Amino acid sequence: MHELMNKYRAQLVLEGWIRSFLYAVLAALCCVAVSAVVFWMVGFDMVWLLAVIFAGVAVVTAPVLYFVLFRPTEKSVARRVDRELGLDERMVTMLEFRGSEDVIISAQRAEAVSALRGSKGKKISFAVASAALVVGLSAAFVIGAGTTTVSALSANGIIPSGAELLAGEEVPPDVYTITYKIEGSGTIQGLDFDENGELILSQQVTEGTTAGAVRAVPVTDEEGEWMFAGWSDGVDSAYRADKGVDCDRTLTAVFILVEEDGIEAEQDGSGKLPVPIGDGGSGPGGDPGKPGGDGEEGDEDGDAPGDKEQDPGEGSGGTSNPENQVIDGKIYYGDMYDDAYGAAQDEISGDTGISDGVIGIIEDYMDIIKR
Repeated sequence: MHELMNKYRAQLVLEGWIRSFLYAVLAALCCVAVSAVVFWMVGFDMVWLLAVIFAGVAVVTAPVLYFVLFRPTEKSVARRVDRELGLDERMVTMLEFRGSEDVIISAQRAEAVSALRGSKGKKISFAVASAALVVGLSAAFVIGAGTTTVSALSANGIIPSGAELLAGEEVPPDVYTITYKIEGSGTIQGLDFDENGELILSQQVTEGTTAGAVRAVPVTDEEGEWMFAGWSDGVDSAYRADKGVDCDRTLTAVFILVEEDGIEAEQDGSGKLPVPIGDGGSGPGGDPGKPGGDGEEGDEDGDAPGDKEQDPGEGSGGTSNPENQVIDGKIYYGDMYDDAYGAAQDEISGDTGISDGVIGIIEDYMDIIKR
């Protein structure tokens, strides 16, 4: 009889350890979920400690649960055998009256042994998890995995922590890069220099803000004099301060070469961009310096009306007006430039949102053009 009971007892011991382990895992998952929420709330970034908490709780809890709750005793084994094999509590009764020499008790004990030996081919079921345990493990796993993910994302700065949300701190905006390129000969003012003194052709801009003001400045080199023709995105003003930046950008400042008889322009395949320099004829009405005039209003020597000391040009040519200005490929004649300059000054003085540094750049730029 003891041999048969020991066989059933070994099965129940294994069953008890498995049940202890499953409940220990449930307890460990609950501890991980609570710890992950605490980590997220306080902004603690050592998320790897959650794995240590899980392993520690599972290892400690499993043996405690086994010896306190799930370790099979002689009575529990006897009760289980009676229930599974249909012995009508014969095993429990035999254990209760063990050692008694009463004739009736001895007869019942003999009957119990006979019944147990007669059912030695039968087996008791192997039950380690109830429906409630399965549901609990599933829910704890989902909650534990979710809270751990949130804590990990917060630790890596992808989402704000609970402390940041409670403090009302906003998620930092993205930062974008504006990269500048130069086509032709020129430079871009307003950018920083690296430790070697080289111009850094880029700037970092926070999403939704205005980029630092820059200005494309032509130079004169061995090829000749260059002038600014425009930006690659269609902006024709040399000065720019892009507003509401929402993506990375690449902008090219295009410079074209100025020749003696005009400007060498290759924009959109347009070829020459004629800008008279000292060779314009007198326009209608004797306005000197406008291109395309034939001097018909001047005197017979080709002089402008009322100007007897002017030196007549070759053929129908007159003289150029030194106050005529060429700005970004456009000719501004005399008072046209003055009007434009005055309008710019009025707009600057009326716009309180423009910083003093930007105003200084604009005024310096206009003064250079005027000279």
